[in-house]
Amino acid sequence: MYSVSASERHITVYMPRMLVQDSGGYWLNEPVNDGSAQVRSLDFELKVPLKAVLKDAPPLDLRVNLSRNRSQVATVLGADYKADQFSTGASFSYRGGGPVRSSEQQSAYLQLHRELEAYLLYKLGKGVPLRVTGSNLLGEDTRGYSRYQDAKGSSESWSLNPSGRRVQLGLELKL
Repeated sequence: MYSVSASERHITVYMPRMLVQDSGGYWLNEPVNDGSAQVRSLDFELKVPLKAVLKDAPPLDLRVNLSRNRSQVATVLGADYKADQFSTGASFSYRGGGPVRSSEQQSAYLQLHRELEAYLLYKLGKGVPLRVTGSNLLGEDTRGYSRYQDAKGSSESWSLNPSGRRVQLGLELKL
């Protein structure tokens, strides 16, 4: 299975957020009607059973998904293995980082982000699957940087949001 798609959106009422100071000296982050915008994207997806390529291959499905738009790149790679009583799989996603401008005064830098997820599904009986899922297996923290600058000066901030690995255990019962 494969698919390729492209899209372009024309936004007639573009409403970015602008940081302004009101008459009382308070800072407000408010939406402002700022005209129009365009968004373009290109997506590619491919899913191939390995047996379709190699005659004596194990029952393994390979997946690739690539997306590109004006502001970021995301990549997803994955594989699934299926046997009689169990199946397992993993997915890897990558989002490139880079500068982002949210208004004339505000900018930020998005850090690259990698995510690894995996699962194991075991069929205890007919209609009773037990699933173990692990997410954020690389354990990457989320980092951020933002900057505000106007005629009166500038302000910068950095952030670090620690995040841990997660494991979920689920049992499904179909009634």
